[in-house]
Amino acid sequence: MARPYREKQIAARRLLLDARGNLNPDARVLAVELRKLCGPSAGVAFSSMTVYDREGRVDPVATAQAAARREVWDHFVRLLHLEPFETANLREEEQ
Repeated sequence: MARPYREKQIAARRLLLDARGNLNPDARVLAVELRKLCGPSAGVAFSSMTVYDREGRVDPVATAQAAARREVWDHFVRLLHLEPFETANLREEEQ
């Protein structure tokens, strides 16, 4: 039987957050990598998921892939209840 969302959230927070509720060092490395994998391409707004091909037409497959990657990132942020400023300040050089 599937565990309730709250139990999953508590487990993830226990593993990835420190006593003050901030990402622990290992979780920051993971978050940077997830943001890089699931986030936008350079110069694209994070909320934009529509992907265009070389001719300027919407690429439905690439757009669906971008939406799925974004869904993974959003789930990670929701699971840990991260603040927007914390996710915005994730930098690859912190790894």
